[in-house]
Amino acid sequence: MKNNSILKRLLTSLALILLLFVGLVYWVLNKPQATVAVINFAGNQPDSGFSIKSIKVSQQQFRLSGELIIKQIEMDFVSDEVLYSINIDEFKAKKLYKLFFEDMFGSIIDVNGMDVRSELSNIEDASITLEQEQGYNFNGSLKVSRIDVQGVMAKDTRAKINISQEKIELSDIKLETCDGFVQGNADVYLNKPDFEINLQLEGLNAAMLEHIYPPVLSNVKGKLSGNMFLHGLQGGIENIECDFNMNQGSELNAVLLAALMAYIPDQVKTDKLIKAIKGQELFSVDKGQIRVYNENDQTLSSNILLQSKEMNLDVNVTVDFNIEGGIRNLLKYSLNKS
Repeated sequence: MKNNSILKRLLTSLALILLLFVGLVYWVLNKPQATVAVINFAGNQPDSGFSIKSIKVSQQQFRLSGELIIKQIEMDFVSDEVLYSINIDEFKAKKLYKLFFEDMFGSIIDVNGMDVRSELSNIEDASITLEQEQGYNFNGSLKVSRIDVQGVMAKDTRAKINISQEKIELSDIKLETCDGFVQGNADVYLNKPDFEINLQLEGLNAAMLEHIYPPVLSNVKGKLSGNMFLHGLQGGIENIECDFNMNQGSELNAVLLAALMAYIPDQVKTDKLIKAIKGQELFSVDKGQIRVYNENDQTLSSNILLQSKEMNLDVNVTVDFNIEGGIRNLLKYSLNKS
């Protein structure tokens, strides 16, 4: 009897401890301050890759069914010396407890009304839905109402998302920009880290891309299509391969040919062509292609194919040019030129 009494008291004590623990967890999960503390701790680790400057959570609610709802999240952080601001209207996790067990699945995460702003780009009204497949693998979808990258606007962006411990994969990317369409896929590897982007471009209005590099694009009239492949490490591009075509009916300002005169055969350098260059005249292009690629980390090569019956022009040349700071700084170089 004495042993039964001791066992009963022990079980009662364990039940009370468990109840207190559950109550403590429930209390913590209903406190916005707890979420702020966890994010601050995780984000300010030496190997996190970014530094959190400020974070605020307005409302937080946890239900014993495993549903966590957080509203009005505001956060500023710095990564690669760039300041980012994130605002999220609502973060919701269902069956939250399943996230802590690798052999479980079925947890659902919804992020709604997310804006991301920086000096280089803005993302407005993004929503993400993720469903746990097993352990830390997720499948879901991404929708973004509006993206602005240095004045190039994209709307109605959609993509499928697959997240594993090795990489984040975006597939079936589709968006509208510059009166045309872009589709493709992107992989961001988490352990290396590096990334790969494959995009197909269709019917982009050159006039709406003009400010990216005015010396060239301000002299192109019409629409562009093509393919783009980028491979890089965190903070820079390692390899680039792009093919662009000028759609039928496009025009070029002859002033662009001035830089190619050394590559144009003498028999093609007609008085009409020279006059057009001096007068900065537009001429129609029957076929225009440019392939941009790199064979080392310092130089870009451009293969240019240009045909025009109007100018009796048939040019196929390759031009090499150095990139200030190397290929890894190509994005920064391009943005500084804009």
